[in-house]
Amino acid sequence: MDSHQNRWNEQVAKKIIEHLDKRGKEGSYASSAAQAVYRKG
Repeated sequence: MDSHQNRWNEQVAKKIIEHLDKRGKEGSYASSAAQAVYRKG
């Protein structure tokens, strides 16, 4: 994976976490969603 794709995955994971935090979801779910993004990459 190139650095651009890696940087994009990080931005997507951050947005997922921020969105879930705003909706009051559990932090554990947000972190697992971010990990899923990294595993796909």
